[in-house]
Amino acid sequence: MRSLFFKRTTWLFLAILWLVWALFTTRYAMLDDALIHLRYAAFLRTTHHITFDGVHPDYGTSSLLYVGLLAFLRGLTTSPLLPKAVSVCAYLALLGSLWSLGSSLRESLWAKRLWCGLLIALLTPMAIRWLTDGMETSLTLLLITWVAVLCKRLPRLKTMPVWGWIALPVLGALLVLMRIELVMLAFLVSILLGGPELLSSSAEGRQARGRTIALLLGTGLVVLAIRIVFGHLLPDTALAKSGSPSIIPVFGIAHVTGSSFLLGIGTTVVSIASAVIVLLKMIRARVSRERLFLWAVANVNYWIVVVLACVRGQAIQGIRYILWPLVFSTIWNILTLEELGPDFPARASVPRSTTALTWAYVLLVLLIGPLDAWYGFHAMMGRTKTFLQMRNSGLASLHDDIIVAGDVGFISYFTQGDVCDVDGLVNGREIAALAPAMRYQRCAESRAKALFLTTEQQRTLGHFLNLEDWSRCMIVDFQNVKGNDRHYLLLPKADMPGACTGVRQ
Repeated sequence: MRSLFFKRTTWLFLAILWLVWALFTTRYAMLDDALIHLRYAAFLRTTHHITFDGVHPDYGTSSLLYVGLLAFLRGLTTSPLLPKAVSVCAYLALLGSLWSLGSSLRESLWAKRLWCGLLIALLTPMAIRWLTDGMETSLTLLLITWVAVLCKRLPRLKTMPVWGWIALPVLGALLVLMRIELVMLAFLVSILLGGPELLSSSAEGRQARGRTIALLLGTGLVVLAIRIVFGHLLPDTALAKSGSPSIIPVFGIAHVTGSSFLLGIGTTVVSIASAVIVLLKMIRARVSRERLFLWAVANVNYWIVVVLACVRGQAIQGIRYILWPLVFSTIWNILTLEELGPDFPARASVPRSTTALTWAYVLLVLLIGPLDAWYGFHAMMGRTKTFLQMRNSGLASLHDDIIVAGDVGFISYFTQGDVCDVDGLVNGREIAALAPAMRYQRCAESRAKALFLTTEQQRTLGHFLNLEDWSRCMIVDFQNVKGNDRHYLLLPKADMPGACTGVRQ
């Protein structure tokens, strides 16, 4: 027992040491979209409605809950690093929750090893990149973790405590407010909360249906509220990034999974392995068909996301879009393995297949780990440079000017200008519904005072605007795994060089 305690303490100390160094080193690394949320939050605090320009209400944020939280915290600080701080705190809370979960595992060896595999994936440099980038990703995973735990623990209670009847509607509401696609998860979770007794006429069945209805009540009320306030359920960002039904999103999912290295590949491998192991153990234990059905419900989230992406032709631009179903299923499977009891008969040796699969994952970590570290820190340090460059470049001289941009987060926040978004994410529902060429034409006719575009975006805008009348004032690189996403700040030649002197290179 002392030896086990010493090992856990040692690993915990090393993990904390690693996190302190990594988080301090990358403290300025933030995604461009994080400042989109912060701008929405700033206007929410002053205008009391969701708007990007401070005048016209719109629904261009992917997370109403995250914007609301940032708006509340703006009362404590107006630092542009606020989203970074929130995502770091949520990430640490997520790791703490998973560590606590692992400490409760006693029966199943597979549960312990799968938990360890998930924790390793979430401690990698790529995980730090995606989960502390100022977005709501880590907060979403934290909520998902708690939901998965409640799915297993609440159905075990013979009578529901008062706090449970209050918590379930709140939980249903939080899922929808976190991200609208979590409506699907709320529905599936309501089935899991009901459990095998959902259709039973017994007292347990009535309790089960009560849990289901309580969760769906909170979900339904928020869905109705969003529909009334905004007139539609899907945010403008989802509309702007969708297209015709296509299989192309499958390749996008494969790309974002591979390009996030151990975060994407590791969580996918652990999730699929956990689902297969639970199924085999259930079949061996000869569980009821109702419990097998619950296994299918808990593990179908990821595949529904893939199908819906193909049906909508939705662009998948990062691992955060598919990370939450993988983590949810993995945690549910780990808890199910623990619930089913020991994997092997008492005093029996561990099968070779178990050891082989464990070492296969270790080999995967050893092979991909160096690439994960190189590209993860390369991207984060590049983003650090971008953030500091734009924060310190005197962009406030473009205050209230119309700016045509593609990536609108940094440029809109540091200039506080009126942005015409060529991607149609933050200019309202009507603009999001336009074809890409029509968005560019609209921006070309907007009498802009500055352009912040990539070379490809300039080429497209050049069909509608004479760019020979513009000069490059600043070069900004948005570092990605595949290379620099180079942006240029262009100002009219008629305003040069006076206007450019206000913007420091």
